[in-house]
Amino acid sequence: MIFSVAANASSLLLLFAAFSAVTRVEQGISGADGDLVYPKLVLLGDSLTEYGMQPHGWARNLSAAFNRRVDVVNRGFAGFNSLWLTALVDPVLRELDPASIAIVSVLVGANDCVTDGPRRVPLLSYKENLRSILKRIWTSAPNAKILLATPPPLKSRETESRNLDHCLEYRNAALAVGQTAMLEVPSSSLRVLDTWSYFTGLGIATIYSGYDPAPIHDLFEDNVHWNAKGNLLFADAFLRTIKESWPTLSPDSTSLILPSFRSGLGVLNNSDESIRNWLFENAT
Repeated sequence: MIFSVAANASSLLLLFAAFSAVTRVEQGISGADGDLVYPKLVLLGDSLTEYGMQPHGWARNLSAAFNRRVDVVNRGFAGFNSLWLTALVDPVLRELDPASIAIVSVLVGANDCVTDGPRRVPLLSYKENLRSILKRIWTSAPNAKILLATPPPLKSRETESRNLDHCLEYRNAALAVGQTAMLEVPSSSLRVLDTWSYFTGLGIATIYSGYDPAPIHDLFEDNVHWNAKGNLLFADAFLRTIKESWPTLSPDSTSLILPSFRSGLGVLNNSDESIRNWLFENAT
């Protein structure tokens, strides 16, 4: 389920100021000299994101959906918590040409909610880290949309290192951070994807305390990580969020950066000039 609120007047002014730059990123700008700049979808997170590039992974599904339209850049780091990820936001985005970044996703918290050990992050600190991550993204890539996904449910209520109700508190914290953040920036620039709602099929306002995860066992390969079915479900939720929130950025609405070969069959004479004219005639 997607969470959103209406923009206030000052937010609309900020959004209008950024509109033209965002539009150029959406189109996939190609320079007059033939250089190409693909819009980028940057995925930030922990192992749930890193492993998304494995066969049948959700990030790989996104890459296929956006093929030749948007570059999907996976920056997931297995074992990381929100504090460690905070330190990486600026370097990661700086490396990727921030002006070309169309969307940044954030999925972190599965390690923050462990009950003990060096990866554990107290709940209040987790909320502050999420706020810092969002602010760093907006500072480094001010035209980017942000998709904040809540830490997902687990396969079991209790394991050696995690408790489902305790992890639920981190999901609720992510929802709260997203709700507050959308009152501080243009609301259209941020969406919160509630993994609990999508995985369970229940509403965002459901009281999940004491929830029995038996009905969702078939989405996991272990207590934390998703199998092919779980990855597909998350990929579908991710793409649906984009389509409903930012329709011009969905795979159905974004154009191929370079034309289909069929469009050149009747116009090319294999000279350098004809090839360049065909490839870059729509450069902006």
